[in-house]
Amino acid sequence: MNLPRRQSPRLAALGLSLVCLLEAAGCGSSTSGGSAVSGGDGARPAYVTVRVAGSGGGADYDLHVGTTEVTQRAWEDLMGVAPAIPRTCADCPVQLVSWYDAATYANALSEREGLTACYALADCEAKEWGDAESPPEGGVAGRVGLACAQASVAAPGCNGYRLPTRAEWDTFGPVAEVSEGRRAAREYAAFRRVTASEPRPVASGRPNEHGVYDTIGNVEEWLETRAAVPQDQTRWQREEPLQVWFFSAGNCFHARYRHLELPSPHHQLGSWGRSCLGFRLVRTLTSPAG
Repeated sequence: MNLPRRQSPRLAALGLSLVCLLEAAGCGSSTSGGSAVSGGDGARPAYVTVRVAGSGGGADYDLHVGTTEVTQRAWEDLMGVAPAIPRTCADCPVQLVSWYDAATYANALSEREGLTACYALADCEAKEWGDAESPPEGGVAGRVGLACAQASVAAPGCNGYRLPTRAEWDTFGPVAEVSEGRRAAREYAAFRRVTASEPRPVASGRPNEHGVYDTIGNVEEWLETRAAVPQDQTRWQREEPLQVWFFSAGNCFHARYRHLELPSPHHQLGSWGRSCLGFRLVRTLTSPAG
């Protein structure tokens, strides 16, 4: 893998203005529902605890799930730099972040709280598309996307912040009322008919039965789980030297009404941050091995 070895602005910013994403909850707290942050019509929990079934006969464990997608405000506070496209909506989900961007953010938050970083990233570069270039679908001129030639994920027992796995998403992501019929979708999701193809502030609608917001519509969300390289790649995807793919889940704000059932996870090129892609963080509270 011949990726230029240079420090990205995102990595250089890790020492700047680090704050706790869940500052109102108390950094490192694991008490479900014990605190709240301001948002929507009043106070809402910053996280919930969801019980996840162990895989392959392993023990069940408790998962600390962010109730909202990471916002542009939280990104700027933690990383010390503004998102790639600053918007007037600081409480909208951050967009145009690659999988490696999201992993870097998770590590920064873990390190700030004295937790174990869950990702080892090396040989990273930040890519930019100049004004005279034609970025791939979903990209914009000037977009910086982090790509790392070496990336490894800690075991599920890591106590720091990370992206959810596909199995974890399947546990906390569905909305039962919408699964039974799309008529109630506008109460839970941001989609084309509701937002005119723009994201909306997180937690603007109703949470699902776990207390988690925007899982079926606002931005798609990166998952930790690797995906196979798809056969139907576009030209720009085939030309990307780092062919590492991951799943994303949920729906985008420009999805149509008929697409709002919780779909199977999508295949996404890990080094490319699309306008529809954001993320939320989770943290294992009880080790699956224990």
